Amino acid sequence: MERVRLGYVGCGFMAQKVHLPNFAAIPECQLVALAEVRRFLEERAAAVEEVIFVQFGDAAYRVYERLLGESGLEEA
Repeated sequence: MERVRLGYVGCGFMAQKVHLPNFAAIPECQLVALAEVRRFLEERAAAVEEVIFVQFGDAAYRVYERLLGESGLEEA
C-alpha cells in the first residue's frame, strides 16, 4: 500500500503528545512537513520550532502558508 504524504499544521500539546505520535505509528502515513501558526506565542513557538527543525529540517515551516504550498503533499 502506498504511503500518504502528510503535512501537519499546529505543534501544540495535543499535536506533540497525541496526534503526531499516532500519525508516526501508522505505516501508511508519512509525515513530511510541520508548521506552527501561533506566532504570538513566541517563546513556546521557538522551542517547538527547535525540536521540529531537528527532526524535519527543511520540512518544518514557520509560516503555515508555505507548508500548504509544499509540492508533493497529499493531505494537510
